[in-house]
Amino acid sequence: MAIVVLGLGKTGQALARYLHAQGEDVWGVDDQSLDPQVDWQTCCSKTFSQGKYPKLDQVTRFFISPGIDPEHALAKSAQSRGIILEGELDLAFSLARGTVIGITGTNGKSTTTALLGAMCQNQGFNTAIGGNLGTPFLELATSSKNYSHYVIEVSSFQLETSRLFRPHVALLLNLSEDHFDRHPGLQSYLAAKKRIFTKQNKEDYAIYNSDDLYCLQAVEGIAAGLIPFSTAKRVSGTYGRETEIIWNPEGTTPETYSLVQCSLQGLHNLENISAAVAAAKTLGIDGKTIQQTLNTFTGLPHRMQKIAQSGQVQFFDDSKATNVGAVVMSLASFDQDVVLIMGGVDKGGDYSPLKPLLRAKAKAVVVLGAAREKILKSLTGATEFIEVDSMKEAVRRSLEVVGTHGTVLLSPACSSFDMYRNYKERGEDFQNEVKKLINGSN
Repeated sequence: MAIVVLGLGKTGQALARYLHAQGEDVWGVDDQSLDPQVDWQTCCSKTFSQGKYPKLDQVTRFFISPGIDPEHALAKSAQSRGIILEGELDLAFSLARGTVIGITGTNGKSTTTALLGAMCQNQGFNTAIGGNLGTPFLELATSSKNYSHYVIEVSSFQLETSRLFRPHVALLLNLSEDHFDRHPGLQSYLAAKKRIFTKQNKEDYAIYNSDDLYCLQAVEGIAAGLIPFSTAKRVSGTYGRETEIIWNPEGTTPETYSLVQCSLQGLHNLENISAAVAAAKTLGIDGKTIQQTLNTFTGLPHRMQKIAQSGQVQFFDDSKATNVGAVVMSLASFDQDVVLIMGGVDKGGDYSPLKPLLRAKAKAVVVLGAAREKILKSLTGATEFIEVDSMKEAVRRSLEVVGTHGTVLLSPACSSFDMYRNYKERGEDFQNEVKKLINGSN
């Protein structure tokens, strides 16, 4: 009898390779052409691609990669036969032998995962960092390195098929409109995120953003011990201020961590740091290690990354901001005189929450990409809008508008797939065009 793996990207390959190594008859399926650089014989006994699907008469298990919608025709066919859709997250969790920390939310997952992972490593824990960020959880869980801690970024797509995943420490950073091209609405998206807490019990911990109404909904009635974090008020957990983070749960002596030397900028990073400190303290990491990590952590590329300064004009690459909530947090980090570059492929969200911030902070918005008409229709009247057709033109027009003082911010609120392979390629293009313009070679 056979096992199907639908979706042969990085996670799908990890699934297929592991199952094949266990002696299973693995059928790999992908709607795209197969990567010619992969030795598929080490993963699958059969492969199907470009719209060719196997018959499911001999199939007993069906694994679906997180990038594939459960409404996919082959997945629906499997379900109609009574076959449960399984994901990599549960399989990896069943094989992991150390402490599992799961991090989810609409924005900030990767930065928080990397920061907390660095704290664990600096404490001396044998720590794996990955999941939706970088190396698939399954590869880490089956590694010969025998990790003691797994710091795992988890997406809503992974959580959709989760039935067993039970992180000892689960973090929900925030929740705003995103992935409406996949989720039918906000409540569906919230339900998927909430699954990170479903299997936890009173021995586990749930760290959540107490400033976020949806996060408050997500932790209602769960069994885990609750640890809130905030950037707006004092809570019995961690709370962030502009230059410091305070850890102050009930019954403990307050601990203060300075952010003076921390390179992470912006309001959303204050949330990320607050969440990471709460998790670090829950895991028993000492204050000296936490402070040292905050002083030396450099952040991740394309996430509110300051890439250049020319006179009194600064340039920030926030290409990873692929939804409106992320852009709101980015704009909130600046006082005024911002020229915002946005656009790409619309993800089904509402752009109107940007209006008040644009009125208050933006000199102009430079719009490009497939979503430009929807953006203009939603935001016209908030500030000046400039339409362009390329990143080169976007950077040039932005510098013209910003003048001698202000900020040029790439924070697209959209995915990148109309013009680029991914957000990284988009950010790199932005950085290259900025450098060429500053150096006079554009």
